[in-house]
Amino acid sequence: MPDPTPTVAAPAAVPARRGRFIPLHKQDLLALLRRDANEAGLDFAPVEATLQIIEARLTSDFLARRDRLLADYALFDPDTDLVIVTGASAEERERRAAAIFAEVRQLLEQANFRGLDNVDIDRAIRAMSHWGVNIQVDLDAFAKLEVFARGERIDRRRRRTWQKMFYPQTVEVPLYQRLAVAFRMIPEELTEHGYRGDLIYLRLFKNIPEVDVDMVLPGTRVRMTVLDHGKIIFPTLSGLSITAWKIFKGALVVAAVGVYGLIAYLGIIIGTIGYGWRSFFGYLRTKEKYQLNLTQSLYYQILDSNAGAIVRLLHEAEQQELREAITAWYFLWRHASSTGWTIDELDQHVERFLQDRLRRDIDFDAHDAFAKLTAWNLIEEPTPNRFRARND
Repeated sequence: MPDPTPTVAAPAAVPARRGRFIPLHKQDLLALLRRDANEAGLDFAPVEATLQIIEARLTSDFLARRDRLLADYALFDPDTDLVIVTGASAEERERRAAAIFAEVRQLLEQANFRGLDNVDIDRAIRAMSHWGVNIQVDLDAFAKLEVFARGERIDRRRRRTWQKMFYPQTVEVPLYQRLAVAFRMIPEELTEHGYRGDLIYLRLFKNIPEVDVDMVLPGTRVRMTVLDHGKIIFPTLSGLSITAWKIFKGALVVAAVGVYGLIAYLGIIIGTIGYGWRSFFGYLRTKEKYQLNLTQSLYYQILDSNAGAIVRLLHEAEQQELREAITAWYFLWRHASSTGWTIDELDQHVERFLQDRLRRDIDFDAHDAFAKLTAWNLIEEPTPNRFRARND
């Protein structure tokens, strides 16, 4: 019989920080657990029966959450094509908006995202992209802004620099495999970009470099470098200086040579002005190139938005809760002694297992899994503060 255990390929990027995300599909996780049980000669049926109980509990809970959250969000959804007939006062809208942010924050945490603080965001705003794009963001335009990330890794990418134009460099780029942004705008801010202060915007992105977090925020503007400004300033200033000098000399030349000298003199002035205009349009083309790079990058990196982002987060949170719960129950069933394990022992054994099988250093959230299993009456306490799986 072929081995059902999936083959885990070596990751293309190097983990940069321990995260709680378990990067396995449910069926692949079950295959790993089944193999571990087979090695001990144990029947896997109790695990599958417990999985059905856990799935039923989570499906019921998350379906109710989905219906409630999407109904509340309909009032703030920028993409809705429905007619909202149940109005709300300003105070009620603010209360609902706060509740939506709290619910989304909880979903992101259950999906094992972590919130980025102001230091992380400020560092991204101050840094230049690895691809030469510098972004300017007006944080004062936000009434509410929350950014979450998951899967912090070091990716390796190739790029050309002016030092090595014909020999691309391989550079290490710290990135977030998943990035989530939830925000509201201050009324009257960024309305020219289509944002409204009475709505709530949600965005999900993939593979965003840490220094490019500012690229996913609304109202970003390309900030030109000193070199880019110099492309127009220095030629223009030099052209004006030359023009002024020639005007001074031209007054003497015209007096000496008449009409033909005047025509030649005007040709010099027009040529100088034309050079200045060419420099100016070169500056605009450079700015448009940067803006195009920004747009193309985000086009391929956005995963979902608004109500679609909520549905996706609900699914990811449910799957993460399922993986944590069944893994914790399995280890308490398969490995815990008759006197049980402490929560710390459970945490250490699961992390060691995932490290060995996945070659990933995962920070397993044993306390959260323990809380769920306790609430569902799936574990017992044979001795004080020591637990094992209930299998009856």
